[in-house]
Amino acid sequence: MLTPLNIFKGFGYRLAENQNVFFMMSFFPKEKMYGYFLFLAFLGAMSMVGAMWFRRVRTNIPFIVILMFTLLAGLKAVRLMPAYALFLIPLGSFFFAQWLDKWPHKIQAASRIVMIFGACVIAILQLLLIKPGEVKIGLYPGVNASAEFYKANGLKGPIFSNYDIGGYLIYHLHGQEKVFVDNRQEAFPKEFFKELYMKMQQDDVMWQKMEGRYNFNTIYFYRHDLTEWGQNFLISRVHDLQWAPVFVDDFTIIFLKRNQENSALIERFELPKNMFGVSRK
Repeated sequence: MLTPLNIFKGFGYRLAENQNVFFMMSFFPKEKMYGYFLFLAFLGAMSMVGAMWFRRVRTNIPFIVILMFTLLAGLKAVRLMPAYALFLIPLGSFFFAQWLDKWPHKIQAASRIVMIFGACVIAILQLLLIKPGEVKIGLYPGVNASAEFYKANGLKGPIFSNYDIGGYLIYHLHGQEKVFVDNRQEAFPKEFFKELYMKMQQDDVMWQKMEGRYNFNTIYFYRHDLTEWGQNFLISRVHDLQWAPVFVDDFTIIFLKRNQENSALIERFELPKNMFGVSRK
């Protein structure tokens, strides 16, 4: 019963969607949605203050508790920002209506016109920011290409996968291969992430040791892993003579171990090292 209250505790792997708004703003300063959320948080807070000012607190207390809870949850974990926005639509309107009731009818009418006009302008601006072909229904084009390549050419495990692609591999290779890690933090002890998974990508000695223990035949990685250890690991494997890159696209990269079993596939599909632009910041 206490699991919902402790679900964010004891994880050994830091997820972006579980971080607070201010952390994400510092990490992604060009991302506008966090600024939008803080602006909506300010509007929600002001609407609650106004509702308490113009009406008795007891009348509004249940609605204030709900909106305040979702507001604090959204500030604490960015994955919960949509919940606040969802509740802000009816409750924010309810609170703001209590402000309008105290104003003359002409001001009420003018305020509604201004808000409708502002909402239309914001909606149009957001639509103009959408790039052609950016929004689609269904899967993103080419997202299954790496799995199709893996199955069509008979690649074999054991697979060393990173956190971000675990669920994808379970879906495509269920019953065929096992993954090293997947996206369920609660299914792994935090010691696994800190003492094994991360260290394997940070320390080549640890990687060599675990490679021998698990006998990895394939490395299957989501390329946009933003963790420091993930990027360092990919750079190291590109220069590792024991591993050959055989597939890369906008999403994933696949390496095969240089052994007799993979020799024909490597000869056919190996990608030249000079196609990878490796840089350290």
